[in-house]
Amino acid sequence: MSSKDLLIQHLHELYRKDPYINQLYNSIGLEIDKIKEIVDILRGQIFFNQLTEDIGIPLMEGLLKFKTDPNSSLDDRRSQLEARYKSRGKFSVDLIQAICNSWAGGNTDVSFIDDIIKLTFLGRNGISHDLDNIYKAIKVIKPAQIPIDYELISITDMNLYFGIITFSGETVTVYPWNNKEIETTGIVTIGSAPAINAETTTIYPREGLI
Repeated sequence: MSSKDLLIQHLHELYRKDPYINQLYNSIGLEIDKIKEIVDILRGQIFFNQLTEDIGIPLMEGLLKFKTDPNSSLDDRRSQLEARYKSRGKFSVDLIQAICNSWAGGNTDVSFIDDIIKLTFLGRNGISHDLDNIYKAIKVIKPAQIPIDYELISITDMNLYFGIITFSGETVTVYPWNNKEIETTGIVTIGSAPAINAETTTIYPREGLI
């Protein structure tokens, strides 16, 4: 149901079919429908990982007065804005940790040891190239006299498979040859590896038959 119809329903029934009232409420209803549409769109832009390039990114850039790199990926631009937003607080280890948590490339750990800020970035299958915005955000909030020690760790997960195959052979020589059926009975136990077997049988004729 449109906003105009909802508004008309709240009027006395004597006015619901009035041409002037309908025209007026139609204009008002159209504006309300537009506002509802905008609200629905903004409702999906609440979190940084939901920002879209056409609405959320430009809106946050305006609010933060910060321009992201248009050549970066959407996830990278979201990360830049999140780091910028979190860097507005008072300097602390927790604040730096919050900024580092905006990095989507892996896990991070922040510590303050011997008057040095130690940052550890643990990436899976390599370290992404979107850390520049993290570096810049930390540089803005940290005191100039405190050094930073960065440690980048990359862990590559992979599966390694080994294949094993066995070859065996058997040679059977029969002396002398008899015109009878030859039968072999036995139990063969093969290990877990695939096996390729070969057998060679040589039969010599009995002396005096040729």
